[in-house]
Amino acid sequence: PDSDRPRAPDHPVSVIVPGNEIPFTRSSDQDKATLDVLGVVLDPEKRPLGTVRDTVKLAINQSQLVQRKNVQYESGFTLPSGKYHLKFVVRENQSGRMGSFETDLVVPDLKNAPVKMSSIVLASQLQPSTKKKSDNPLLRDGNEIIPSVTHVFSANQHLYLYFEVYDPSRS
Repeated sequence: PDSDRPRAPDHPVSVIVPGNEIPFTRSSDQDKATLDVLGVVLDPEKRPLGTVRDTVKLAINQSQLVQRKNVQYESGFTLPSGKYHLKFVVRENQSGRMGSFETDLVVPDLKNAPVKMSSIVLASQLQPSTKKKSDNPLLRDGNEIIPSVTHVFSANQHLYLYFEVYDPSRS
């Protein structure tokens, strides 16, 4: 969207946990599981610039459905341009099993770029959002864009492309 005021870009992060890796326990009429999520963004000197610490509680009627799919966790960071290292650790609280993911990322300096544009987000689904105000760029017009981490789509799915162009102008 075009905007006259500069703002620090928000960088959404999606973490996927395979459903078949989550052991559910039966409690009353629902299956339950909890996941602890810890994420950190480090600068080149290994100093933390942003952290995420959360517990995700899953309570569903049919855990078999989740075990054939994935659980997707959404978060985000506001970062200036630069090089960073991202690390997420997920712990399942029933068995204590853990998994982690690390990657390097670069937030480009858009001041001198000929086209000032965000990364392109691929998605196959939108979901209504109840949040009135949020810094999450994936919330638009009362809907939340759910990014596809795997970038795998079937022929019968909608394919949504989302990106932002900053400071658009005509030459």
